[in-house]
Amino acid sequence: MDIGAELTLQIACRVHECGEPPRSFAFWSLLLDVRRATWAEARAVLAAAPKPVLVAPLLEPGGLAVWTLDDLHGTRRADFEHEMANQIAGFTEILKRCELGDDDRIRFEPAVPAFEMSVREFRQWTREYAMYLGISIAKVPGARVGRLVVRPPGGNAPPLGDVRVEGGP
Repeated sequence: MDIGAELTLQIACRVHECGEPPRSFAFWSLLLDVRRATWAEARAVLAAAPKPVLVAPLLEPGGLAVWTLDDLHGTRRADFEHEMANQIAGFTEILKRCELGDDDRIRFEPAVPAFEMSVREFRQWTREYAMYLGISIAKVPGARVGRLVVRPPGGNAPPLGDVRVEGGP
């Protein structure tokens, strides 16, 4: 199983479910290469795509737009390459601030069951996949674990993966 493709689908699934009312789907709809896919088929498509790949959850539940570097030309390609470099640098800095090394863990708790990968695997994901969502990492106090926090588009929903401290806001 391609763990990066799985994380990408887990994030997209939770983004789709955070709407009001909550939404779910029976299959993935992958665009630009128009096709319907089961979870395993969608994971295989993402895994086989030339990297890096940009994945954008669409408004319709289960809808994903998928672009590879080969799909982009000229300024768009240069912009995407620049965004990927920024993403890699940004997550490198966040992981450093959280004092998380390659053998530590990254957890995405809205996934059922919670989805977990090594920091090494997460670094690989940052080089291969991009999602235009607000994604960050919060260090779990007293543990060698980072919690993946995703801010869904639109700003109306609380961050995914945001765990409130008892007695906190």
